[in-house]
Formats: sequence, C-alpha cells, structure tokens
Amino acid sequence: DLVDVDGTGTRVNFINFAGVPAGSYHVSLRHRNHLGIRTASPFALSRTSTSIVDFTSGAAQALSGVQVNLFGSGVFGMYAGNVNGNGNVRYTLTGNDQNELLNVILGGVKSTVLSNVYHRGDLNLNGVVRYTLTANDENVLLNIVLGGNKALVLTQPF
Repeated sequence: DLVDVDGTGTRVNFINFAGVPAGSYHVSLRHRNHLGIRTASPFALSRTSTSIVDFTSGAAQALSGVQVNLFGSGVFGMYAGNVNGNGNVRYTLTGNDQNELLNVILGGVKSTVLSNVYHRGDLNLNGVVRYTLTANDENVLLNIVLGGNKALVLTQPF
C-alpha cells in the first residue's frame, strides 16, 4: 500500500504532488525498515496524465539494481532488514541491524516480545517484534535477507 505525501495513512493507488511542475523526476520509495529505492532513470511526470512506475518488474528498475527477487518469483521488491535506518543491512560490525533489534529494541533480552505494533523491528510485518521462536525477526534478517551470510552487507545507493 502507498501512503500519500500528507502522511495520513490513507491507501492510495496514485500520489499527487500538488504544486510540483511537470518535468522529469526520479521516483523514490522508503519504508520504515527496508532499504530505500529510486528509479534508475527519470520519469516524465505531469498533472494531466498518469505515469506508472513499476519497481516489481525487474531489479534494473531501481538505481544500482538494489532489489530482491521475492522468493524466486520474478517479482521484485525492497530489501527488508534496515532496522536502524542507516541505509544498509548488516548482521555484524559497527552499526549492525542485529544489535539494534536485540539490544536497543528488545533491551538485550532474547525472550522479549512486542505485540500488536507497527515497529521498525518487525521485519516480517506480522505486527510482532521477536528475536526467538517461530516467526522471529532475527531469522528474517539473517537467513532470508542476508541468506545466512553474517558478513554480507546490502547498501542502498545514495
């Protein structure tokens, strides 16, 4: 779902940037805990016609191809795991997302569970932040996003 630029949370199928003159623009998307993406090239936008920006059709739609093939389906999406919002997904070293999830969000207690939340630590988007047991967010970070590779670092282009 898209949220309009006014931040109201209203579901929209299009976004109207009132007061912005027609021209060629890069389109960017951000999410609370995913790497942001931007179109690889500018799109012609105007108030009198509709332009479709479809990031799902291929990794090359995003600048530097920083998108993931969702479950090998040929549909592409944003990488989850940017828990600390620093523009990269990493499991180890300085500024890692695993530390943010466990020690900052969950207070260093692996058994802590935050339920019914809209939270940056909720990597599988199920409304729960947890580090252990089934449907945990640490597993999403390490095994799904980073493919089990603790040394891998994914970085969004700036």
